[in-house]
Order: sequence, then structure tokens, then C-alpha cells
Amino acid sequence: MKIIRHSTIVFIFAWGLTCAARAQVYSVNAVGYINSTFRAGDQLFGNQLANEDNNTLNVLFAPAAVPNGTTISLWNSQSGSYLPPSVFDLGSGWSINYSLEPGVGALMHAPSAFNDTFVGEVVGYDVIAEAAIPPTPPGDGTFLLACRVPFTSASFEQTIGRAPREGDSVTRLDNLTGTYFSTSFHGGDWDNGTPALRIMEAAFFNLGPASVPEPAVWVLGLAGSLSLLAMRRFGKADACKRPAPTRL
Repeated sequence: MKIIRHSTIVFIFAWGLTCAARAQVYSVNAVGYINSTFRAGDQLFGNQLANEDNNTLNVLFAPAAVPNGTTISLWNSQSGSYLPPSVFDLGSGWSINYSLEPGVGALMHAPSAFNDTFVGEVVGYDVIAEAAIPPTPPGDGTFLLACRVPFTSASFEQTIGRAPREGDSVTRLDNLTGTYFSTSFHGGDWDNGTPALRIMEAAFFNLGPASVPEPAVWVLGLAGSLSLLAMRRFGKADACKRPAPTRL
């Protein structure tokens, strides 16, 4: 599967000798940028480039681009709930400067659409072999993840690092309708379509041989309520009105 190469995402692959005196040292890099459009409302997303400084919210997002009151929440797989939301303020930045390493997923609520450019190095990809390096598979549980490599259509295996097993499921968010939809792996096939994540899309991966509860509606609703409170702080509560997530 190829990495996308067009105006939305551009990679510069460079390799070669650093200099004659240091001919034994090679530089093998895959660096570039991703221009991403965030819609108004909720969306699950993940950073897919390692910034040379760090991968905190204050570095990843250009302050002039982010609407006041935008919130980002990270998922805690151990507790099965979201961490407190980080709220963006144009004057002070993000209230919690979370780190979003490549592959980590998050829930964003934006009062209006905006664009942001992510710049950095691709991790988990062998430029010479032109192949993804599988990540270490997580254990059993529910995880909010994105593929580390910005493929146009990332498979379960490329995101998780292993083949699907009986009972695994993937829950995605439809940005247009604001509803969640799931597909489960049973009898060697997916019951609601093979999951394939778009560039910078994150999804819930419910993994394990036993039945592991997926993120409950009340948990997702709580994140939305917290976003609503944050929006009211900026006098933009009307932008938060949206359908509640359907049953996962």
C-alpha cells in the first residue's frame, strides 16, 4: 500500500552520504507535512508525524488557526474513560498541554472548521524497503488509536500490529452525521465492512478474546458535555448543539 503523495500530504524522502569524511554515516529520513481540515463538531483524530521539537498540543497546532473554545480529550484505556479535556484559549493556548505521539488518538470538538499543518518525520516506516514497520500490539482492552504511518487507507494490521482475532471490533465516528458505527470480526470476516482509516483518522479498537465493553454512550456524552461547558466559557454554546452518539 502506498503513502499518499498529493497536495494534502507531501513527503520528502532523503537518503545518502553526509559528507566524504563521514561516508560511513547514512541519513535515512521520511519527513514532510500534512495539511488537515478539522470540521465543526466532534471528530476522532491522531497525529501521524513526529515533530522535531515535541508533539504537544501547543507545538502541533498553530494558535492563529484554532477557534477559541476548541477542546481535545485523550482516552484512558485503563479506566475506560476520557481524561479531562484541554480547552484552547487564543491568549494562553491549551489549558492542558497534552502530548500526542504518532498513533495516539484523541477526540476533538471544534466550534467551527479550521485548517492546521502538521510537520515532522514519519515513524514506523522503512523508506528503503517501502514498507511499514508494525507497531507493538497493545494488550486486551479498548484503545483510541490512529495508524502511525499516514496511509490513505490504513488497515487493522497496520494500525494495531497484528491480524484481527475473533471478537475484535473497531468503532469509528462519521464526521458528517456525528454518529458512531462499529464492525466486529467473527468467523474470519468483518460483519460491517473491513475497517480502513483515513489519513489522521483515529478509531476505538476493542481488543481481546473476552468481551471487553466498548466506550459507553454515557462516557462519550460526558466528553461532549465538558466540551459544551468549555464553549459556554467563550460564549459559543450554540455551536455545540449536535446529535448524541448512537449506541456503539
